[in-house]
Amino acid sequence: GFAVYAVDARSLLLASIMSCSSVMFIAASMILVEYYAIILSPDDFHTLGHLPMTSQTYFAGKLANLLIYILGFASLSALPAAVGFMIRSPFSLWRGAVAFVCMLGSAFTAAMAMVLFYTALSRLLPQRPLKYIISFVQVVASFLIYGGYALLPRLVPERWIEFDWQPEAWHLLIPSAWFGGFMQTMLG
Repeated sequence: GFAVYAVDARSLLLASIMSCSSVMFIAASMILVEYYAIILSPDDFHTLGHLPMTSQTYFAGKLANLLIYILGFASLSALPAAVGFMIRSPFSLWRGAVAFVCMLGSAFTAAMAMVLFYTALSRLLPQRPLKYIISFVQVVASFLIYGGYALLPRLVPERWIEFDWQPEAWHLLIPSAWFGGFMQTMLG
């Protein structure tokens, strides 16, 4: 989606923020949809409960599973934009590599934020209402995701590529701006 903008946008910062935002959205959506399969799998107790393992080992296994899962999908979603940054005039492998690493970092940050959010909810709410809330949020997110493909192209003007975006202090509140700013800092 943002590979074309990575090539043509006047502002490297705006293109990097938009690319990181899209990868963050994809990672957060994956955790939203696959939370019970990745984090709270009910089969874990029956599969691993009889084994002599500490909670730290179990946590490390769950974290490794999450990171590998996110790495695969985030790599696929970040690669087109990273190639776009790489072929941006003048051609630079370094720019593509930095963009790819920044987008992976943004994806991991979004995934961990979703896991922390769900973990906090699971401590506050009993399991049954939490499951209903997560199911409801998944349905709403599905409408937003699939509806976004129809609405977003109409809401974003085609001329935004020519926009010369200047950062302001409040942009530090936007997580994708952290990674976009880091990308611009690394690329000079």
